[in-house]
Amino acid sequence: MTDPHAPVVADSSTLIGLARVGRLDLLAMFPNPVYVTRTVWIEVAHDHNRPGAAALIDAEARGILRIVDAGDEFLYPELDAGESSTLSVASDMGAHVVVDERLARRRIQSDEALRSRIRSPLTTIGMVIRAKRLGLIPTIHPILDELRGESFWISQTDYESALRTAEEVP
Repeated sequence: MTDPHAPVVADSSTLIGLARVGRLDLLAMFPNPVYVTRTVWIEVAHDHNRPGAAALIDAEARGILRIVDAGDEFLYPELDAGESSTLSVASDMGAHVVVDERLARRRIQSDEALRSRIRSPLTTIGMVIRAKRLGLIPTIHPILDELRGESFWISQTDYESALRTAEEVP
């Protein structure tokens, strides 16, 4: 992350994944609060029975997450509404963004205006690696395994690459 004090905007997959494995504490590596668009919030916490929803609602109540009524759901029509609103807010704020969807990350890289406004895109895997580097966790593989156990998509190639990056491969 180029500016560790810049705001952070998170998309749904990261929030759902971390909430389901009980690791929303990793958001503490960012300056709190982590911003979430209303569109994303409805997706992740509207159904109180959804796994992880209670943890997300608690994180919002404790000020770890802040819901913003901003973001254009239709600005990037190739993306879903949550991703579009997340990129829109991150661009408006000059923020870092946590987004897993490859198409959204490609959009950031291919769109000069987005690339100049969004400080650095980060994935959930990148967050977990960063947490290890900051000393917040001793190893990444248990968290990655738990995420996979909760149907969070991590390809075998990305999994192995993450372990290599975190120097956890024998």
